[in-house]
Amino acid sequence: MSPRSDAVAKVWYRRWEEHVGAVRGFAAGSAPDPGPVDMDIHNEDANMFVSENVWKLLVAWYGVSATHHLDRKHLFFKDEKVVAV
Repeated sequence: MSPRSDAVAKVWYRRWEEHVGAVRGFAAGSAPDPGPVDMDIHNEDANMFVSENVWKLLVAWYGVSATHHLDRKHLFFKDEKVVAV
């Protein structure tokens, strides 16, 4: 079984990196808290996937935004078609 991954908005993740000091020029705590984990429900290219372990940590620390689609299959795989071979 392959490890699961979960989507987060790239913008949210960048704010988180600034908050924890992972971005050059930012000291840990100098940027505001990124708020609850969010994703862009209008543009799938504006999201990135993180491993299940990272997801669990982020959710434990920040919670999940009410606008986050927890069922990624609904958003990302709705056009999937079955092809008989």
